[in-house]
Amino acid sequence: MAASAAPGTYTLTITGTSGALSHSVVVDLVVTAPPPPFDFEITATSPSSVSILLGQTANFDLSINLLSGSPQPVALSASGVPPGATASFTTPSGNPPFATTFSIATTASAIPGTYGIVITGTGGGISRTLSLALILATSTATTTTGPPPDFALAASPSAISVAKGASATSTITITSLGGFSAPVALSHSWVGVAPLGVAVNLPSPVTPPPGGSGTSTLQVTTSGASPTGTFTLRVTGTSGSLSHQVDLAITITAAGPPTPGCLIATATFGSELTPEVAFLRAFRDRDVLSTFAGREFMGIFNAWYYSFSPSVAALLYGNEALRQGVKAILYPLIGILMASYEIYSAASWSPELGVALAGLFASAMIGAVYASPLAILASRRRWPYRAFAKLAVASLAAGILALMAGEALGSGPLVAAGSSIMVLSGLCAGFLLAHSALLALRVRKGSSI
Repeated sequence: MAASAAPGTYTLTITGTSGALSHSVVVDLVVTAPPPPFDFEITATSPSSVSILLGQTANFDLSINLLSGSPQPVALSASGVPPGATASFTTPSGNPPFATTFSIATTASAIPGTYGIVITGTGGGISRTLSLALILATSTATTTTGPPPDFALAASPSAISVAKGASATSTITITSLGGFSAPVALSHSWVGVAPLGVAVNLPSPVTPPPGGSGTSTLQVTTSGASPTGTFTLRVTGTSGSLSHQVDLAITITAAGPPTPGCLIATATFGSELTPEVAFLRAFRDRDVLSTFAGREFMGIFNAWYYSFSPSVAALLYGNEALRQGVKAILYPLIGILMASYEIYSAASWSPELGVALAGLFASAMIGAVYASPLAILASRRRWPYRAFAKLAVASLAAGILALMAGEALGSGPLVAAGSSIMVLSGLCAGFLLAHSALLALRVRKGSSI
């Protein structure tokens, strides 16, 4: 069975025929959703910045936590260890969750300074990183005056897999050390062979706040002519005389069947792994697309959405201010869809009914929230809103009847048309609800004067 098969219960009729004889048996095929992919994180359970004298040992307590999926072995490694020092893990590998202590033993020959240490965990085909800071001083007086300003550079994930003709992203994090707060110019270059037909977009510069961090989203876009294989992309951060580097493994695979993503939400929040984007994709792929009505409606919606979303997403990747604005616009939508999911779950005994109720509620709330400025203007003017309301109710009834008929007849076009009319009518109904509420508020305020 293909991995793209939608979860649900399917009725199969098996017929055996021999001449004029024919017999059939009906069986139910239950397709379950695949388990969530394996993911993990690395966190520091003790301070992520340690100051020691030459010849001493710095210890960092780390925790490797399971975020999703079944536990798989994770191997730990470290980069950025200063010359003349030895690094070790008490537990260099294991199945999350597990804890380990990362130690750096220095010698008197080590060079004093501030070092950005990057811990990398690799397992299950993915990599996760954590930035640490080690400050080496020659005397106690040096440690008490504080480390010189510096920054650490890290990439998450540090390994990207992208199909030919597609794109993928990684978050470049610049962490402030010793009160550093200055613009860091980011550049990129290929180590060794540079693949043809690959474009890299990396917004720069980034200024982290003192004691905090700043991020930039690196986007890798391939073409149909790009070669398959694994290539190394080096990102360099420079600020004055300070310079640090981090390498990313870029694996280009053969083009496969398209897997539409939430392009605008991913560009806005920076990664498909953020809770907001993960929820949107799970609700769509696991729940909506598991129903007949949901699949037919999403076919029409996707044709509209993907006609403009790639261009919008590309614009968002290069404009941090615009991303923040779109993020503020998307949060009400995510809240509405979370409430819609609860409605869908409450009607889990009938997924087709649940997805219809959730869609009607979501469209009405979207209309009420996002069309509220138009409702405010309309409430101040005379216009035939009663006739508009009757038309919206009639359209909604027609959409529901078409949806029910399509479900009964198993007609995809009829279900697609009915669900689309129902959603558009729901948007109008939400606008009318907001308009009626504003009119009622104006009447109440007028009667109280």
